Amino acid sequence: MLRNVFLLFLLALSGCKDKDDHVEFVPHEPTVSEPLPVEPGAVTRRSFHVGINAYPGAPLKGCVNDAFDLQALMHYNGFEQQRMLVDGDATKANIMAQLRWALSAPPPAIVFFSYSGHGAQYAGGDEDDRMTEILCPVDLAW
Repeated sequence: MLRNVFLLFLLALSGCKDKDDHVEFVPHEPTVSEPLPVEPGAVTRRSFHVGINAYPGAPLKGCVNDAFDLQALMHYNGFEQQRMLVDGDATKANIMAQLRWALSAPPPAIVFFSYSGHGAQYAGGDEDDRMTEILCPVDLAW
């Protein structure tokens, strides 16, 4: 049971907005705040980051940098237990194993997960649009 575990998802579209039929990136100045107060031993803080640029046939740019930047930000905010997978190591099996690690944090815990890479959707599911959204590991059988 995952009592007292908070799972936070970072949505990569925070710096984007829709414009007609495409998504336009809207640059903004990063802001830095004071680190969160951390009482030693009070709360377990774990983060797990995925960044995939090297998709076969559909490479991206900047996703690995996102993972490293978020890892540094989380360290700054008291997350000492961190793991990261990038490019060829970001397989479905490895991602699932690291998510299990992140969610196994003893309570009370704060768990942060970030993903930067391709996403997709397919028909089916119980949402209003009858589509299911997925994260795309590097070994996804397209």
